Amino acid sequence: MASFVLVHGAWHGAWCWERLIPGLERLGHLARAVDLPIDDPEADMEDWCAAVVTAVDAMPDPPLLVGHSLTGVLLPLV
Repeated sequence: MASFVLVHGAWHGAWCWERLIPGLERLGHLARAVDLPIDDPEADMEDWCAAVVTAVDAMPDPPLLVGHSLTGVLLPLV
């Protein structure tokens, strides 16, 4: 099965994926949501990328990256 790293958009958090993750897991997939440091005014795209890379590195297999809204700009950088 597949592994997924789910990345929220602006004004969201990892919580926005809480209804999707159980469904993916019921199908046998592994899914993890990332919390970007959006509440840190000093954080920039490099910090956001680092949060996603940390989540990717924690997965047992190379995951599929799924982004919402603003992270359409972020994920190509990852």
